[in-house]
Amino acid sequence: MEAPPTVREQWDDIFELVKRRAIWQPCGFIFFYNACQVSNAAWSQFLVVGLGFTSWELGVLTIVASFATWAGIVVYKRFFFNSSWRLIYLGTTALSAFFSLLQLQLISGFTLGIPALYFATGDDAVWAFVLSIQFLPMCIMYSGMCPDGSEGASCECIAFAGATTSDYF
Repeated sequence: MEAPPTVREQWDDIFELVKRRAIWQPCGFIFFYNACQVSNAAWSQFLVVGLGFTSWELGVLTIVASFATWAGIVVYKRFFFNSSWRLIYLGTTALSAFFSLLQLQLISGFTLGIPALYFATGDDAVWAFVLSIQFLPMCIMYSGMCPDGSEGASCECIAFAGATTSDYF
């Protein structure tokens, strides 16, 4: 049985991995793309204070968004697995931009007679659906970049770049 690589060997493998243009360019794109998707921390506050949503209604939003996340994974597997990740990002960006504009309609009260809960549920569900479709190609890309013997460490280092943007920007 072969001995596992030392920490130094893993670090050297990761450094060699990150130096390749084929690695840092897509990772850089994902980093900046995620940095541009700023979550709206005030949105939940607006739903409660501005629209009078109850805890139950916020729970409904969360449950529907969870089902939409599952649906996004199924849709990706069935229809987009062999698609270009560039086309996936372009399509999902356009879809999320459209539904983000619908938030402005909800804020202004111009919901075409649709109750605010349904309107907000659609927005949250589409956002969760889009994020799950965008997340899977990123995971597949990251797993393909990892050198043999350093999969865990290098995958975490690469994923860190994508995760920090959504957490800290």
